[in-house]
Amino acid sequence: MKRLACLLLTAGILAACQTTGGGKDFVDDPWHDIQRTLDKGVIRASNSLGSKHKLHVLAIAADIKKGVPTAEAKFNFIGRRLAGRKVPVVLFLHGCGGYTRATDLQVQSFMGKSKEDFVLVAPRTFGRARPPSCTAVNSMTWFSERSFAFRIAEMEYALKRLAELPWVDRNNIFLMGHSQGGAVAAEYDGDIRIRGRILNSGACGARGRFGWGNGIEDHERVIAFHAARDPWNWIRENPHCVAVAKRNGGTAVVDTELVSHDLITWPQYAQQLADWLRDNIVR
Repeated sequence: MKRLACLLLTAGILAACQTTGGGKDFVDDPWHDIQRTLDKGVIRASNSLGSKHKLHVLAIAADIKKGVPTAEAKFNFIGRRLAGRKVPVVLFLHGCGGYTRATDLQVQSFMGKSKEDFVLVAPRTFGRARPPSCTAVNSMTWFSERSFAFRIAEMEYALKRLAELPWVDRNNIFLMGHSQGGAVAAEYDGDIRIRGRILNSGACGARGRFGWGNGIEDHERVIAFHAARDPWNWIRENPHCVAVAKRNGGTAVVDTELVSHDLITWPQYAQQLADWLRDNIVR
């Protein structure tokens, strides 16, 4: 919250309509219509948890008919199934292109390897009208600076809501981010206790100011995945997320062979992440 407050003060927010890169009007307020990022997002139980509590399909029709927001209906259903049990949560922050099929492959690859009981929550930043996130320019400034205020607000909104849910184990809240989402995950310095951060091909240091990991606390665990042949030039040449992990006593995974902007989709790295999560959940 401290970082976001600084951003908002610096930007001098005006609740005025502006236009995205696609020509769609948006209100220039990072908190406007923010619930839609959760409602349009992905909420998924791990295979193990889904099997134990019948959570592979979230039956929410009754709540939706009552006017309950989609994400809240899913949270309610999970809570009823867990019946008082608390479980870890991974808050996943996608890259600047949105939650795509490739993103879902990353999530499925990791979740398919894990034998742990947890819930993954992935807000969709494009679930609401908002500023453009990035361009095709392979430079430090490819990310829209204004979009970071929106991404950080979405992360903090989701974290606050998750921490309020009775079935969430507050000792085991993990942040996982890919590309721009990696910088956002590294940026968090709010009041919710984070157990660990997963930075996958992250853009730490974007625009020279986002994602330096200054809010990471001593109790946290950190792992960063980086491809030395990442097709995104700036991330390839600036492995700042690796430095963030090392500086915080974490694990740095660097692949020198694969041409990839997402190592987690590869089985060996999906397994390594699953093992890391297993080893770092507080029992």
